[in-house]
Amino acid sequence: MVIVDVEDFEHEKQRIKNENLKIIWHENRNIDGIHAQALHLHPKQIGGGNFIFRLNGT
Repeated sequence: MVIVDVEDFEHEKQRIKNENLKIIWHENRNIDGIHAQALHLHPKQIGGGNFIFRLNGT
C-alpha cells in the first residue's frame, strides 16, 4: 500500500483522470472544521497494489 499526501488534491485528481486511470473510491469530508479528501486507484491498473492520494486537514 502506498499513501501519498498531496498539497493540491484537485491537480492530482485531474492528472490521474488525464492518464485514464480509474478512481474506485473518493471521499470528501468536512467534520468539525477539518477538511480531508482521499481517493483510491484501481489495483489492476497500477500493478496490483493499493495506491491512495490524500489531503488532510485544514
